[in-house]
Amino acid sequence: MDALLTTTTISTVGRMNLLLLFGSDPIPPMLAPSLTEHLHSRLDGFKTPSARVLFALRRAVPGIGFNGFRECVRKAIWSEATGQFLDADNHMARVQARMRRRFGSVRTRRFFLDNCESLQPWGDTYGWVIPDAFLVDSERRIVVAYEIEDTHHLSAQNVEIYSELWWSVDNLEWSFYLVVYDVYGHPRVFEFPVAGMLANDLLARPKRAREWQG
Repeated sequence: MDALLTTTTISTVGRMNLLLLFGSDPIPPMLAPSLTEHLHSRLDGFKTPSARVLFALRRAVPGIGFNGFRECVRKAIWSEATGQFLDADNHMARVQARMRRRFGSVRTRRFFLDNCESLQPWGDTYGWVIPDAFLVDSERRIVVAYEIEDTHHLSAQNVEIYSELWWSVDNLEWSFYLVVYDVYGHPRVFEFPVAGMLANDLLARPKRAREWQG
């Protein structure tokens, strides 16, 4: 993952231009705090170093969740995403009620998950990641995914999936952040869309090598 962050595939100027054009605002500091002061000096009572970091994160960032990430975000963005899809913001509740009466709740829900661009990455059949913790703030229109790097680094595949999630909420003018902690409580914030592009480039290299070798 260090290679992903330090690769020169995208020039510094190009990276800055991408961030200016597409990137979210900088993450509020209170959502990605250093946890070094919150960590216990010993592992007593914790099964793993990552469990200790999660305990400290819960104390430092009120309101974070640990289960139901996909469903939590879906509920937060559903009305806005479906309204944008049908271009019927003012009448969305009426339209969806009519669709549920005609097609049923399950088929209506599946229709939007399969066809609404901002909801597709949050569907049950889409490639998925489960963060160690998350925060959904509807008032500030912010989604934060927290990952703890304990025994291995975050994979390029997962970064690419997180990038898709970033695009989906960015389309609704929400902010999406990925914050990765090491076992010592030091945060690292991934910058999208740059991180996703670099992850895609790393994933493509083996295929390019096979094509080159014939």
